[in-house]
Amino acid sequence: MSHRVHIEWDQYIRLVEGYINNVPNVITLQTPKYIMTGVKAERPWEEEGNSYIQDLKKVKENLTKYWRRQNERMNRKIRMKVKFEVGDLVLVRNVRNLQIARGTKDICAKLVLPYKGPYIVKNIIGNNYEPKAFSINTLVPDSFLLKFCSLLFRLPEFLYGVNRYSLRGYALSPSMC
Repeated sequence: MSHRVHIEWDQYIRLVEGYINNVPNVITLQTPKYIMTGVKAERPWEEEGNSYIQDLKKVKENLTKYWRRQNERMNRKIRMKVKFEVGDLVLVRNVRNLQIARGTKDICAKLVLPYKGPYIVKNIIGNNYEPKAFSINTLVPDSFLLKFCSLLFRLPEFLYGVNRYSLRGYALSPSMC
């Protein structure tokens, strides 16, 4: 039977279309056929008595509830902008190693460290950072930075003048190598 279904699939289009048009939508709680035409499919298990206008009002309420939930969900994903100051310790997203790991079968991307550092903010120029660590001299956007917070790690004061990075935005220097 399953082999025949794959060969004669075009004979089942009307059945599938009827099913899709008569199944209630998760968001609107109404069938597409009812929303478009106002004609309810006969369903003995459903209650009768609601008018078409009342049902459309319910559809509108359900849609607004859904949109609110989606907006709340998206707003939770938005990351608050962190303002860095000179001398702050930050971590830089390890984009290059993640790209290499995704391109090869030998390296597992899940095991690659997502951030490098910590680095010290040297100076602030807009929203970008320009680290100079040995051979690195690139701009780093603030979205690639994460504030380094550790009570156990304390940088010796003599390192504050060594290996600083200059950035357009924030300047970073490696605090540990």
